[in-house]
Amino acid sequence: MNSTIAARGAAPDDQRLGRQVLRANSGASCSPGTSLQVSVVIATYNRAESLGRLLIDLTDQALAALHPSEVEILVVDDGGNHDVASVLPARSPFDLTLVTQANGGPAVARHAGIASSTGAVVIVLDDDMRIGPGFVQAHLDAHVAGADVVYGLIEGDKGKGPLFARYHQMHIDRWLDECRAGAAPRGDRLCTGNVSFSRNAYVSVGGFDPNLIRCEDRDLGIRLEQAGYRFTYCESALSTHESGIHDRSDWRRRNEIYGESDVVISAKHAQRAALSPWAFLAELPTVVHPLLIAVAAFPVLSRPLGAVVYRVGERFDRAGMDSVAMRLAGLTYGVDYYGGAGRRWGSTRRAVAALTEWRSSRAGFSEATP
Repeated sequence: MNSTIAARGAAPDDQRLGRQVLRANSGASCSPGTSLQVSVVIATYNRAESLGRLLIDLTDQALAALHPSEVEILVVDDGGNHDVASVLPARSPFDLTLVTQANGGPAVARHAGIASSTGAVVIVLDDDMRIGPGFVQAHLDAHVAGADVVYGLIEGDKGKGPLFARYHQMHIDRWLDECRAGAAPRGDRLCTGNVSFSRNAYVSVGGFDPNLIRCEDRDLGIRLEQAGYRFTYCESALSTHESGIHDRSDWRRRNEIYGESDVVISAKHAQRAALSPWAFLAELPTVVHPLLIAVAAFPVLSRPLGAVVYRVGERFDRAGMDSVAMRLAGLTYGVDYYGGAGRRWGSTRRAVAALTEWRSSRAGFSEATP
């Protein structure tokens, strides 16, 4: 029978968020004192259908070096209106816990799951992923080999979907190509869609910043890298992004929030010029720099301008001119991103001051990645 239990190591805002922890039915026979090796944490918000498919995948894991009692799954319902409890598997070889709370955002939800978990290794997955039977074991093997942070492979529907969705996947694919070519994984590329880290590493750097609406994963990765933890890329830890972003207005709003969040992140760290949103300019054609600087200085321009640029990109896309369409999708992202950054800076003076500081440093530590 299901029962409500107290959250283990719960965050101090449990009462404010109305957080509850429900232990679901489990086939695992975990004896007292068993040391959990792996905790899988999934934050979810109104994606019960895709979450249900992911949970079925998780119950079908092939574990070479683990007993089922050494693995737990924690699902955090971040205040959505879907019936998450209804998609939990009736029986699972692993301990399965549902954490429910008022909506607090991705950082708060994921931290709640981690705080309620006990595994030495924490795997974080998005709720719209699909995984194969060797997924959990692949992450664990990478940690046994000496990694503190493991980036898994994220695949999407190549060549499918609207222009903005293909643009988003293109950047993920470019990053994966860099990893396959031997590039060292960077902290600022940490993606909570498919990542794992040691509990000790997560706790030592303070975990996710609950004040960040987006980019909480990037911020965590930066702090983990600054602390000297070892990163690796594991292609066998494969997940497929099932849903992705399908609404253009949602994509554009996310772009703005990325810009807003990166202003906050750059202010948090000693090398703030290198982490500045202006670092993204280095990845874009020089010809568009004046336009994006103007958008950051006068962010009221961003939404109408971005709409026009994207509509033109769609026309080229329908005409089969994919390369041009992708460039215009990238320009739309840049317009939205710098519009969000400009709103966060709050004045033309602050935007220009940040630009001047970045130009004087050009440390090149990071880039804004959509």
